[in-house]
Amino acid sequence: MHYIQAVVLAIVQGIAEFLPISSSGHLVIIPRLLGWTDPGLKFDIVLHAGSLLALVVYFWQDIKKLFLAFFGITKDAEARRFAWVVLIGSIPAVIAGAVLGSKIEEHFRDVRWVGLFMLCAGSVYALTTKFLAVKPGAQDQPGWKQALTIGLAQVMALFPGVSRSGSTTWTGTRLGLSHANAAKYSFFLGMVAIAGAAAKTAWDVVKGKDVVAFPTGALVVGFVVSALVSFAVIRWLLNFFRKHTLVPFGVYLMVLGAIVLVWPWK
Repeated sequence: MHYIQAVVLAIVQGIAEFLPISSSGHLVIIPRLLGWTDPGLKFDIVLHAGSLLALVVYFWQDIKKLFLAFFGITKDAEARRFAWVVLIGSIPAVIAGAVLGSKIEEHFRDVRWVGLFMLCAGSVYALTTKFLAVKPGAQDQPGWKQALTIGLAQVMALFPGVSRSGSTTWTGTRLGLSHANAAKYSFFLGMVAIAGAAAKTAWDVVKGKDVVAFPTGALVVGFVVSALVSFAVIRWLLNFFRKHTLVPFGVYLMVLGAIVLVWPWK
C-alpha cells in the first residue's frame, strides 16, 4: 500500500502543483476519499523536492541567466530586472506564510473548507476570464508594482483549495500579461514558494513533528514520479496557455468544489 500511495500522491502533486487546480486541496481530498492516513512530513518534503527539481531542470538556462545577471557577472539588464521582480513577488507569501501559515493550516484544513475555497476560486477564474476578459498585454514580465500585486495574490494559496498557480496567473492576466507570460512568472514564483515550503517542513521534521514512518523505497518512488509528472505538466501548461485561458480549470474547480461540499463525508 505504501508504494501505491506514493505513486498516486506523487502524480497528484505533479499535476496539481502546477495546473491551476490546487495541489494542497487535492492532497486533502484524495487521501480522505481513499481512507489513507497521512504519510508524514518527510514524504511531503520528497514530493515538493521532486516538483522543485522539475522546475529547475526545465528552466535551467533561464535560471543560469538570471543568476549571472543578478550578481553582475553578465550585463543582461532584462534578466536582472526579472530576477528582481521574482524576489519582490515572493515577499508577501514569505511573510504571510511565517505569520499565518500554521494558523490557516490548523483552522481551514477540513475537507469542506477545501471544497468551499475551490468553488470560490474556480468561480473567479472561470467567470471573470469568460465574461470580464481583458486584452492580453504585450509585456514579457511584470513591473515591480505588478509583481507585488501578484505576490499578494499568491498569499491566498495558503488556504487549501486555492491554487497558487491559479491565483498568480489570473492576477497576472488582469494586470496585462498574456496567459503564457503570467504562467511563466508564476512558475518562477513557485520555485521560491516550493523551496520555502520544503524548508519549513524539513524544519518541522528536525523538531520531531514527523511521526509517520514511510519506507525509504516509497520515498524514492514518490520523488521520481513527482519530478517526472511535474516536468511534463510544466511543459504542457506553457503550451496550453499560448492559445487557451484559465476557464477550463475554473470550471473544473467549481464542479469539484460543489461535489466536495455535498459529499457525505464521515
